[in-house]
Amino acid sequence: MKKLLVIGSALIASFIFGISFVWSKIAFHDFGPISTITIRLIISAIFLLGFSKLFRLKLKIQKKDWKTMIIGAILSPFLTFFAEYEGLTRINATDASVIVSTLPLFTPIAAYFFLKERFKAIFFIGLIISSIGVFITLTSRDFQFNASPTGVIIESSMVIAAVLYSVVQKNLCQSYNPIIIILYQNTISVLLYLPFLYFMEWEQLISVKPSIESIRSMLLLAIFASSVAFILYTYSINKLGASKANLYFNLLPVFTAITAFFYLNEKLTTHKIIGIIIVIGGLYLSQTKISKTLVKKTKKQLSHK
Repeated sequence: MKKLLVIGSALIASFIFGISFVWSKIAFHDFGPISTITIRLIISAIFLLGFSKLFRLKLKIQKKDWKTMIIGAILSPFLTFFAEYEGLTRINATDASVIVSTLPLFTPIAAYFFLKERFKAIFFIGLIISSIGVFITLTSRDFQFNASPTGVIIESSMVIAAVLYSVVQKNLCQSYNPIIIILYQNTISVLLYLPFLYFMEWEQLISVKPSIESIRSMLLLAIFASSVAFILYTYSINKLGASKANLYFNLLPVFTAITAFFYLNEKLTTHKIIGIIIVIGGLYLSQTKISKTLVKKTKKQLSHK
């Protein structure tokens, strides 16, 4: 029963992250990207503060950790959300989710250079396969780009910021509850976004008459995508470990593609389905223990010769 709870948490978190691209697209009907991000973070911070108070989590941050906390907040959610949302205004939700789903591939590369963590050759094979899948997903049957190159570049920069964030956050995650970290970093990001909101979208925000769908999407983004999904995903990482939890995260494009097909009328062609399958296959391959098996078999074969 407990194992089912853990797996269920990982699946629900992945589903929420996947469908959040669709919620964002719906919110964009009435709100600008910066307005959407700022309001989403404000509501999420209030929700997480209430959650922290309810469960009496320690809110105090040591003075020596504030620098890392602020750098982390600049990388994510400030830069990651900005890149993700600017990218979403130029490409469809499914393409954006496919790009973001490659995050588990690039994190080990950063860990290798910054944290001296090692990985096997099979990882590079998975990286190449997934890259081919992303290319197929973003192109037509004759391999001409369907997606905006600018949108793809902007969305890809989100992955870079998120990778750097994961490296910076390592020490903080060992010292503080992840809910407290996201609470403070959401709050810091709100302060960073306010000047942009005022100078770029304030007139639009105060004059907008949002639809029920846009308001509902905004609340879903704040409560579920920025809060509940994060808690469930953190719980699954604690119980399954990062590598196994990431396997569920790799289903993100599937959830996005299905929901975008029904709610945004995005086309789900055979070509795109094949691309998504290749991406997931490469991601899965890069995180398996196949490399260890291959190494053992190779050693046995060499020892017999």
